[in-house]
Amino acid sequence: MSDTTRIVETYDSAMTADGTRSLWGDSDFCNFGYWGPETTEQRQACEDLVDKLLAVIPGKPDSILDVACGLGATTGHIASRFPESRVIGVNLSAKQLKTAKRKRPNCGFARMDAVTLAFPDSLFDAVVCVEAAFHFETRDCFLREAYRVLKPGGTLVLSDILGHRWISRVRSSTTVRNMTMGLDSYKDSYTACGFAPPLIVDTTAESVTRLRKYHRRWSWQRLARDWDPRPVVNLMLFDLMLVAAVRHYLLVGARKPEVPQGQ
Repeated sequence: MSDTTRIVETYDSAMTADGTRSLWGDSDFCNFGYWGPETTEQRQACEDLVDKLLAVIPGKPDSILDVACGLGATTGHIASRFPESRVIGVNLSAKQLKTAKRKRPNCGFARMDAVTLAFPDSLFDAVVCVEAAFHFETRDCFLREAYRVLKPGGTLVLSDILGHRWISRVRSSTTVRNMTMGLDSYKDSYTACGFAPPLIVDTTAESVTRLRKYHRRWSWQRLARDWDPRPVVNLMLFDLMLVAAVRHYLLVGARKPEVPQGQ
């Protein structure tokens, strides 16, 4: 089984599980989010994360592509912020897209791989990708595709994760190599694909550390309602993995130059 197939099947299962739905406030989001000092709920954190990314996009874009759109929550939120824009979400999972199409009829959706986007060159003003690029085979292929489908002057915004190098000693795969590259190499990958030097902000504290605090609060509330420790144990194990694996949670903005480099 390829990395991509395994990841799609994992998310298909996780996004519909009762425990996960409860954790994310039955919102269709499935992201770490951005936790400000006043944030108390996962849905708000996820919406705030998208807003942080959208704030980097200049003006009023005519067309926006949401890559790896999941159940469509991010796509719908983008459309609410840019109601005059044409917003399209793409994903590999037919199961997730079925929900997205049903719940967000004002957006367009299509099934395709992030590394082989079936769109013509220079079509979109902005490309958005939330917590998915480290899963792609490979991130560099996605960056080249994002550059290709963006109009000159268009903007790519994404949240991304870099992990500790020990992970590659445990499991060697395409997605692990994506995740465990160094920060300098990560920055260089954007310019190597033609983008101007990217704006990168490390929000590990706001997107991982504070998320874990919410998890602890949710766990106590869950146990008070239902003395079934299994969802809480699974969440504790997930948090231990976060502490051990995640080195940087990054918000990134990268612009396609009006004139290609070298011209």
